[in-house]
Amino acid sequence: MKPPTWRSTAVFCVVAGSALALGKWSAWAFSSWPVASAGVPDAPRLATGRREHDLGALGQGGTHRVAFAVSNRGARRLILTERGNCCGEETPPVQLVVPPGRSLDVVIELDTSRWFGQVRHVAEYDTNDPQAPRLAFTITALVE
Repeated sequence: MKPPTWRSTAVFCVVAGSALALGKWSAWAFSSWPVASAGVPDAPRLATGRREHDLGALGQGGTHRVAFAVSNRGARRLILTERGNCCGEETPPVQLVVPPGRSLDVVIELDTSRWFGQVRHVAEYDTNDPQAPRLAFTITALVE
């Protein structure tokens, strides 16, 4: 059985050397992993694997995907809401829902066609887990 898929697109800022560039990223969610929270007994409970990934040296113009695993170890659904975008860009916020006991992968796609130099992107989410109200995934790369 194929897991449900969620897709979103947002604009974010990237600092390349001393220049500021806008890039586009997309997030997909699929299925699977553990950080943890305790406290409210029937609250959602966020669990993640890695939160950072270095893509290393990349050629300009390629598209690269990185999957970050998110699990809900709680008794209620976990809601991840994408945080606002930088530089005044307006896109609707993305909301991902993880049912109790389930997992998904948040996949961030990087299109390097407009970037050059050291790139660092942070995708941020608000959550409804009272012990982990914020979640951030960081991707770095050297675009040559």
